[in-house]
Amino acid sequence: NAPKVFMKLNCNRAPFIGILFSSFCTLIAVVVNFLIPDGAFMHIMSVATAAATITWGLIVLVQYRFRKAINKEGVELSFKAPFYPFSNIFCLAFLGLLFVMMTQMDSMKYAAYVIPAWVILLYIGFLIRKGLQKRRD
Repeated sequence: NAPKVFMKLNCNRAPFIGILFSSFCTLIAVVVNFLIPDGAFMHIMSVATAAATITWGLIVLVQYRFRKAINKEGVELSFKAPFYPFSNIFCLAFLGLLFVMMTQMDSMKYAAYVIPAWVILLYIGFLIRKGLQKRRD
């Protein structure tokens, strides 16, 4: 589901755009390490924690909405989610607690404050992509 630009291959059949993007991300890590030698690791970890929090939060929400829609249709699933919907609520509460803890740690505060902006940007990207798909159809 990655953008098609990452699928372009060079004459050696290597995904050079993907390699350049990965190299650029590594360069950012090197620059952060150079500019903030004492706190670079925690800054990178805080961004990774924020990304994981967003990812798992979305997974839990999507799974909850999927199960709810399936139940309304009366479809019997072969795998029963243990403790559904309480397991979803517990996971979201845990992620909320993680977010609160991030706001209390100096090394993770900035990532915690970036999470809402990140989610908004992801949603805007989703809306743009959805609009582009409608135009193609």
